Amino acid sequence: MSGSDTAVIKKFDGNGNLTFHKIFPSYGIAMILAYSYTGKHLDSYTWAHSNIGFVETEYEYDTLKNIKIEYSYEREKITPLPNLMKYYSLDQLKKSKSFKKYKNPKNRYKASVKYFEDTLLIKEDGYKPDGSINNTTQFTYKNGQLVERNEVYGNNKTFNKIIYSYDKLGNEVKWMKIFNSTDTAYIYNKRYEAGLIKEVNGIERGKLKSTELYDYSDGKLNSIKNYDSKETLKISSEYHYNKDGTIDYLIEVNNYMSHKWITKYYY
Repeated sequence: MSGSDTAVIKKFDGNGNLTFHKIFPSYGIAMILAYSYTGKHLDSYTWAHSNIGFVETEYEYDTLKNIKIEYSYEREKITPLPNLMKYYSLDQLKKSKSFKKYKNPKNRYKASVKYFEDTLLIKEDGYKPDGSINNTTQFTYKNGQLVERNEVYGNNKTFNKIIYSYDKLGNEVKWMKIFNSTDTAYIYNKRYEAGLIKEVNGIERGKLKSTELYDYSDGKLNSIKNYDSKETLKISSEYHYNKDGTIDYLIEVNNYMSHKWITKYYY
């Protein structure tokens, strides 16, 4: 690896859950994303940023085992974490003085509430620490498939809408992002072969902006290549596997930034 490359590690538990995701310093920034489970149930998510501090999200379930309420903790101020890279587990991270100081029970607040109908998520309200609504997202379904996602922000009612389309096999073949009634800003068209996604074309305001190509071997994803409108390779991802079929490591190259990410997986 060169000095400009970024190293990443991902750790999984015995149930296949991602538990620890560590991004080593890149452009002066380091991050840790950590997850705590009971069986398959996600209990909490911890986000740590070297220049900002912590964000902790805790989950409460309804009787049908859907995530009903998310709680978080208000940060009193931005608190950099210069020693973030010394932590190699969630347990270490949560025992740190900086995390204990951040996770003050007095600063806990309800961050979002989800509403379900026949096990389908139909609405989610996001809240600010003062209890006021920050955003509301509504979900519309047809034959059990999500066909519309409409998000409205704050008092100014700024919104964006995403509309989804499917083929007869239930594969999502298209989604459109709309910012107002006259502006279809983004469209993504997807093509499948034998149930596997092969190509995604990104269209911005009527013009082709990107093409993403997927390559497989024996049903396993080998690579993803993203090209711009001039057919110049922008980003490439290559997957390498262990003998048991699990991912060993992933190499991602961003040619625009002359940057490489190497992610190692641990089970």
